[in-house]
Amino acid sequence: MAFTIEQKPSLLSAANTPLVYILKESTPGTYNGYKFRYVLKIYLDDSAVVTSVIKIHKNESNVGIFDISHIIRTYVSTTLTNSNDTTYSIHSLGIDETAKPFGKNVAQIVKVTAKALYEVATSATTSPSETGVQATADSYAISATTPFTKTAANVGGLDINGSNFPLTYFMNSDSAEDSYSFFTNAPTVQFVRGSSTSADNLDQLTLCFKQGDADDGILDQGDKLEYMFVEYYNSSGAIIGSAQPFANSNANGGSTAAESLTVDKAILYFGCGTKNLETQTLNTSANPSDFADWAYYRVYGSTSSSSGDRCTKYYYFYRYGSGATVDDRHQSCTRYDNVRLAWVNRLGGWDYMNFRGKSKTSIDIKNSDIESVPGTWDSATFNYNNWDRGKKTLFKTATKKMTINSDWLNEDEAVWLEELFTSNEVQILNDDYTIVDSVIVTNKNYIKKTSVNDKIKIQYTINLEYANKVRTNS
Repeated sequence: MAFTIEQKPSLLSAANTPLVYILKESTPGTYNGYKFRYVLKIYLDDSAVVTSVIKIHKNESNVGIFDISHIIRTYVSTTLTNSNDTTYSIHSLGIDETAKPFGKNVAQIVKVTAKALYEVATSATTSPSETGVQATADSYAISATTPFTKTAANVGGLDINGSNFPLTYFMNSDSAEDSYSFFTNAPTVQFVRGSSTSADNLDQLTLCFKQGDADDGILDQGDKLEYMFVEYYNSSGAIIGSAQPFANSNANGGSTAAESLTVDKAILYFGCGTKNLETQTLNTSANPSDFADWAYYRVYGSTSSSSGDRCTKYYYFYRYGSGATVDDRHQSCTRYDNVRLAWVNRLGGWDYMNFRGKSKTSIDIKNSDIESVPGTWDSATFNYNNWDRGKKTLFKTATKKMTINSDWLNEDEAVWLEELFTSNEVQILNDDYTIVDSVIVTNKNYIKKTSVNDKIKIQYTINLEYANKVRTNS
């Protein structure tokens, strides 16, 4: 007898794409037996209690094909809270607990143990019996999705261990660092509010990444990320001072690779917006206000305390109107209120953008009314008061809405914003970092705009509806 798991997902997989297992029993006398069925039992996070049991009949090729994504996706979720202080949002890393600019994920990743077996009966009239476990496969699933179409090796397509690994280029590499991203599809050039004046540094922003390597951690593929570095530059592109390190460890809110032995420490966050960097105290030499006339800063991960051991792309954050040579079509100043959105991207991390165009807020109001007849109908005499009324309002519901407009954008920003339109978790980040408003994007379509088609100027209008009703006195 030979029973195998012929196909399974890669070590790190996206829960919102197919997670396919193929079970194969190669003995004809077994798979042609009475009431034969393949059985897959799912266990999560090393629990001894089975989460799900799936039984299916063989197909024409005598194998069983299982897709468990619809099960696993219910056990992973968006990281909303700051793991260092859960009364604050994930965006507040380094702002609330100032000594901890790193944070752990909350239910964003789950260990999946698939135990494969089969059941078969001895005759047509007897009940089938399960065998013992014939094969086992472990993987880790995150709240992410990957493209349906495979466009290059390990870019999109079906996740098949040993054949196609759609999350390869989010696993860190110190030998091909320019190809490896944080958990975001955002452009590597973004724009933030800030300056050498502390009060101007207002933007919250986080980067999400994987921890662990072949020597340490449960995610033992790719390279570890032990340090984040931040470097400041002037408008001529010359570095100001030196690269500023941030040690990624449990003491600082994150986790070293050696510490990353549980799922909460396998996917981590780093706060690197201008507000996060200005407020954090782990490395006060990295505060934006310490760098006169900085035009932009860049952030990257490293496998060691040396900036030369970089394991991710560079991510650049330009100050609006910095004067640096960059494709900046944003308005350098604006008379409208700034609206900063954060949304969950397709890799399960958070992306951010300031919307600095014209904005408009409205409230939709709905009444539930009843009719009555004024007067004292149950008294010995009839009368009515001047304040009596026929039509009465039982209660009112009020929904707050907002319409916002982006700056003029370049083309890669326009492509990136598709993920905002399709995200199921969008928030407004107020400059008082303790306030986060959950909203829903109500636009029914997204049009990919280009400079050629749209005459260079690309701008988007976003329609938002607040997730919580306005409380009325009714």
